[in-house]
Amino acid sequence: MSYNLHPADQSWLDLETRLYTSDVRIKARPDGRESQNRQSVTYGMKVLNRSEIQTQTTAHHFSWGVEYYQQRHTPSGAETRYPEGKINFYSGLLQDEITLRNFPVSLVTGIRYDHYQSINPQYGELTAGELSPRTALTLSPTEWLTIYGSVSSAFRAPTMEEMYRDGLHFYARGRPNYWVPNPDLKPETNT
Repeated sequence: MSYNLHPADQSWLDLETRLYTSDVRIKARPDGRESQNRQSVTYGMKVLNRSEIQTQTTAHHFSWGVEYYQQRHTPSGAETRYPEGKINFYSGLLQDEITLRNFPVSLVTGIRYDHYQSINPQYGELTAGELSPRTALTLSPTEWLTIYGSVSSAFRAPTMEEMYRDGLHFYARGRPNYWVPNPDLKPETNT
């Protein structure tokens, strides 16, 4: 479900909100054996606003936003490959794109914070967070030439499947291939 608010006479307000959920239920009974069932439920919300502020020398395009979601995984029956777990994730961002009116220059500065918490009854709790800055500069000295440079950082939290999946994956040439849990998996970061 989403809602947008953008009054024509208020350049500081261009609000977008989203509420979302998914409920995936898998019921399997391989080769007549005991049932292997699992349910994965995700729900969350996202809010983003964009504002424009004009001055005599600059134009500012501000963006700010927040997001939160929770994912729960619940196995039942003989299911062991997808253990029980929960992830809480939230993030926030601020960004300003500044364009100079009298010079062909624009500058983007921003920062984002991501935080996640993973909880599993067998492996305990893992929590991590990261600030990710961003800066970009664009010079357009002529109509046919644009010089652009950017430096930013990124953060990606591991999924429940990447951390906790366990058990038989498949057989290849008569040999079993197994998932191995990795509960200490750290988030990916880069610059």
